Order: sequence, then structure tokens, then C-alpha cells
Amino acid sequence: MNPVYPGMLTFAELTWKGGGYAGWTATIGQPKTERAKSFTEFEKKTTRTKKKQYFKDLAFNHVKKSDLNWIF
Repeated sequence: MNPVYPGMLTFAELTWKGGGYAGWTATIGQPKTERAKSFTEFEKKTTRTKKKQYFKDLAFNHVKKSDLNWIF
């Protein structure tokens, strides 16, 4: 349940390819907003890619953050 590894992968990809939002943010955004939709697509892409690259023959226990009901 430690978010350090996926956080490092995400940070590295955004740094390399660009994108994201200016400044540090730890929020996904209100449901159905452009920011939330963007996060959902980014999470799908990175999860799929990392699973294929690093966890091909291993258990990959991942809870999608975009499916959680966030209380603001």
C-alpha cells in the first residue's frame, strides 16, 4: 500500500514526456471535471504499461484511485 513506487514512476513519466499541472498537487479533482478525466486516462495508461513491463508474471494488486469516492 506504499505509494512511493507508483509515485516515482508517474513523476518520471511526467518529467520525461511533459504534461500534468503546474506546481505540486495531490488532488485528482472533482468527479467528471476535465482534471478528473485526465487523471483517469493517465492512470489507465500507466497501470497498463507498468503491469506489462514490470509485473508480467507477478500479482499486481492495484486499486484504481479514479474509482474511489473522494470526499472534499
